[in-house]
Amino acid sequence: MYNKIIANYVNSMIDIYALQISYFNLYSEYSSVYLNVLLDESKKGIDKSLYERWISQIDIKLDEELRTDNFISTLSNFLLSLSRVIKDSKYYGLDKLIEEVISFNLTKYILDNSIFIPNRYDNKQNVTSYKIVGKINNIELINFIDEDRKTNNNTKPVLLVYAQINRFNIMDLTPEKSVVKNLMSHGLDVYLLKWDDLAYYNSNSTIEDYIELINEAIKLISSKTSIDKIPIIGYCWGGTLSLIFSSLFPKDVLSLTLVASPIDFSKDNSLLSLWSKSLEFDKIINELGHMKGTLLDIAFILRNPPRHLFDKYYKLSQKGDDPKFVELFFAVEKWLNNTPDIPGPFHKKFINSLYKENCLVKGNLILFNNDLVNLEKINFPVMTVTAVNDELVSFESTEAVLDHVKGSVKQIQIPGGHVGLCIGRKAHDKVWPEVANWIKINYDNSNLTTNIKSSHLNQEIDRSILL
Repeated sequence: MYNKIIANYVNSMIDIYALQISYFNLYSEYSSVYLNVLLDESKKGIDKSLYERWISQIDIKLDEELRTDNFISTLSNFLLSLSRVIKDSKYYGLDKLIEEVISFNLTKYILDNSIFIPNRYDNKQNVTSYKIVGKINNIELINFIDEDRKTNNNTKPVLLVYAQINRFNIMDLTPEKSVVKNLMSHGLDVYLLKWDDLAYYNSNSTIEDYIELINEAIKLISSKTSIDKIPIIGYCWGGTLSLIFSSLFPKDVLSLTLVASPIDFSKDNSLLSLWSKSLEFDKIINELGHMKGTLLDIAFILRNPPRHLFDKYYKLSQKGDDPKFVELFFAVEKWLNNTPDIPGPFHKKFINSLYKENCLVKGNLILFNNDLVNLEKINFPVMTVTAVNDELVSFESTEAVLDHVKGSVKQIQIPGGHVGLCIGRKAHDKVWPEVANWIKINYDNSNLTTNIKSSHLNQEIDRSILL
């Protein structure tokens, strides 16, 4: 027994030392960029504009440096070393503490401990009321309710599928920035699978398990509403899974809306896509058994630490007298810093088969009992919603679905970024009403009680750019 304790202690010390070295190397990479940019901008003049000039150039230089093989190797070593320390610390019951300390999670500390944040900015609870209409392997299928009527008189159901690497709050963030409320206000009956904590119930869940959850949810909605075909809206990775589901069960889907969803991964030039294709996630999962949400939080921060660790707080200080801005800021921060753990087998398959091998559009993604995912089986209306400056999923990756499905395709594109599609003013004023109206038109054009085969002969393209 004592030999085992000593061995664990020695291994822990070795892993901590390796983490210190990898952290120093990572720190050196960033510091070099910060100082070089500061020196270059100082030569142009030291005045009030220095900070803005510096932060703007940091955006450019970091995007260049963080794509190099040398940096990716350094980052990979750091994340792997960190995962080993987290694994070691679990033996002593210190894993949660270690995660908080190393994740630079300043925002979470502020949100959890600050006495200066009024209660009205506490976004722990969801915005829109809902009822649980079913449970599938501990995962809740919920149906949102109009708070005033305590019911939902809308008769056109839609299933909202959000990213597996996030929590559903981004779809229902504040009363003014709620995708759920927007869709309901335009006549849709909104359902959602709350699979935030699937790793808690089953850390061995696979892509097939997620697809089966969607399948069971569609069956429950159809049974409840007596409607055979249900429209699906998928956000980010949720859209990717929705596309896969739709190709396997096309007779159950009325229409599919893909919001900032990676489809052709060879066309996704975002930094996170490059890291997903390059980092050794399999080794991290082998250490921990799953992908830690903490590690994903760190990766998001490391895309641009100055922006994510202090520039946004600087901007908050300038708009502190705007209650709507402050409310939205803290709601987004709570969502950003609460990433759930991801089941290991699911994450491995998604990264290796989709990001690295691009199997989805190559036509060689095999799931279940040798079922080949064939996107040409999608012969119903498809809509893509993208943002020109999406920093997480290149819009070209989403819009590439046009080349692979047989149904009609409508495309909407707006300025802005990935999260802006859920909380931006233009998104709520124009995009989501357009999405809702398009879904209702598809309902009107469809016989709700029988399956109508769509023509495979012509593919309609309707591209709308909302500026």
